[in-house]
Amino acid sequence: MMANLRGIGLRVSSAAGVSSPTTMRAAAASDHQAAQTILSGAIINDHAPVYVIKMTGGPFTATQHPPGAPAPQGNVLTVTVDAATYRVTDIGYVTVEPDLSQIGALAVDLSAP
Repeated sequence: MMANLRGIGLRVSSAAGVSSPTTMRAAAASDHQAAQTILSGAIINDHAPVYVIKMTGGPFTATQHPPGAPAPQGNVLTVTVDAATYRVTDIGYVTVEPDLSQIGALAVDLSAP
């Protein structure tokens, strides 16, 4: 599981312009909606278990955004991953590190292989 999350985090980080994030931590959340509310304030209708990966060392820059709008950018990148399928469900570019302890009781370090 940790190797899968590390690989996903590194792929998303590289696509956002940072091939080697400074830190990479992950936490398990039992409810996708609760995790997204903490990360972005978004209210979604999904209560599946997810993993949240938090990376620092940006600036991270979004590759997809509306035409004519500036690309979202942040010093912190968050990636939400469906726990059953390992599909990335959400990506966030933020300036303030979210507190993973609010999302899951245990955060693991994914920085080292």
